[in-house]
Amino acid sequence: MLPTIDTLRENFALLGEWESRYGYVLDLGKKLEPLPDIYKTDEAKVQGCTAQVWLIPQPSTVGHMAFGADSDAHLVRGLIAILTIVYNNQSYAHVREFDIENFFNQLG
Repeated sequence: MLPTIDTLRENFALLGEWESRYGYVLDLGKKLEPLPDIYKTDEAKVQGCTAQVWLIPQPSTVGHMAFGADSDAHLVRGLIAILTIVYNNQSYAHVREFDIENFFNQLG
């Protein structure tokens, strides 16, 4: 199970050097629920990525965003897990207003 955004912040704050943070991102990727192969189509593939990445919309409450995503690269799966924590089941306003670049800077 993926942590909440607050727990994610706390965990990164406790990690020292970049190797520890890198390892944590890899661990998050292992916790990301895999996308079933049926959804790994050319239509769902994110273009322009070096790694293979698939992104699909998922049912959610009205006015909220939800998606499923996966990658064949372990680090990218970890980054997708972070995006899932930040954006999944959030309001469209939260998605539009959330400063993801600043958030990643805060995580280090």
